[in-house]
This record gives sequence, structure tokens and C-alpha cells, in this order.
Amino acid sequence: MRKFIVSFFMVLSMALLWNGRNLEVNAASNPYVHRDSITVGKVKYETKYIKDKKYKKQDMNYSIYNLIQRKNGKEKIIEKNIIGKFVSDKKVIYYSKIESKKNVIYKYNLKTKKKRKILSESKIDVFQCSGKYLYIGKLNNGYNDIGTYADIYSYKLKDKKKTHMAKDIGVVKYYKGCVLLLGGKSDVSNSAVYLCKENGKKIKRLPSSLETGFKTKKIYCTIGKIDKNYELMYKVVRYSMNGKKEKTV
Repeated sequence: MRKFIVSFFMVLSMALLWNGRNLEVNAASNPYVHRDSITVGKVKYETKYIKDKKYKKQDMNYSIYNLIQRKNGKEKIIEKNIIGKFVSDKKVIYYSKIESKKNVIYKYNLKTKKKRKILSESKIDVFQCSGKYLYIGKLNNGYNDIGTYADIYSYKLKDKKKTHMAKDIGVVKYYKGCVLLLGGKSDVSNSAVYLCKENGKKIKRLPSSLETGFKTKKIYCTIGKIDKNYELMYKVVRYSMNGKKEKTV
């Protein structure tokens, strides 16, 4: 049992390490990040938890946050009733505002302090952006109960064309014209992985993995397996950007 616990935390640590490395890679190639806070100069933008609430007309339980600005010790509310994370390149912020029947995704300009409506639909949230495309998710009833699960769509900002990519996704990552969709989950376990083009069209499905990310123009998948002694073992497999298997690291 002790060996299993040690193995479990080793894999968890490695999964977090790969995720951290991926954030560094994305920062170099794609300025957009999906998180709950950013700092621009002396100003910090973050989400602040308010309460949990059920929206009957959407049949959805949400954790409600406010999007706030902190500067010189003072706090200012930019928007109320949003979902907990936003997408930003430190010039604009894309966020989803929760309303009675539908959610509304807005684009907020950090320089002009003006917002613009992008689209409005029931249960939608914003997951990532490539600059040309916004990757949005239509949340299903597993959201906030056992993890984040959503049907993911690419949304072309120029002509508003929407393309369905995959269902039951929890994380979206973008790097140099490629998109990784990682299955939603609430524990350390393998989940589905899809590799897609920037426009949302699928290239192929990769093996289910604990964690998958981009690093130096390659894709790395950390795959877990329970052996006969109930120890969690793992291997890391490297793929090219078109999804072709190259080697086990």
C-alpha cells in the first residue's frame, strides 16, 4: 500500500510538472492563457469567488465569481457573475458571464476598458484562444460535481463559424496551429486525448493519458497503468505535431 501511495504522488507530481512546462511553451508561442489571474504592469486582474447557485432555466449549478481589478491596494469590479477562469493575452480578456437562461462570452479590452459581446448560448464557457479562433465549451451536468466536462467547439472570431471538436473535455491547449483536447476528470487517471487543427478539425485521437502537453514542437503523453501489485506505473511517449508516434522516452 505504501508503494502505491508513493507511486501515486510521483505520477501526480510529474503530471503537474508537465503541465507547468506546457504553460512555459505556450507563453512563447501563444500569448493566451486560461487561468484565474494575470498581472499587467502594476495591475492584477483576477476572479473572486462569491457563492454557488443553481440556475433552473439552464439546469446547471455554477460557482459564481466576480472579475476584479486590483491596483495600489484598491479593488474594482469589472464584471459580476462570471465563471471562475478567463482567457487573456494581457491585452484583452475573454470571459463568460452567467445569466438566467444563457451565458454570454465577452471580450474586455484592458486598455480602453470597454467590453464587446462575442456570443450568447446556454451553458457556454471559454477554454482557450489562438488569436483567430476561440475555443468554447458547452458544459454538461457533470460540471462542478465530478470535474469539468464540456462539448468543445472552435469559434472563428472573424466570421463566427462554429465547429464541433469533441465531447466530455476538461482542458484545451493550443500551440503553433495545433490544439490538444484533454478529457474531463476529477482524479489522477488516464483520459481521452484528441489532436486537432487550429480550425477545429480532428487530426487523430492519441492514447488516453494522465497528462498531455506540447514541448519544443513535440507532443508528450504521460500514460498510467496499475500493475498486479496495485502500483501505478507510467511511461512517457513522444509524438510529432501531426500525431505520429516517435518513441517512448
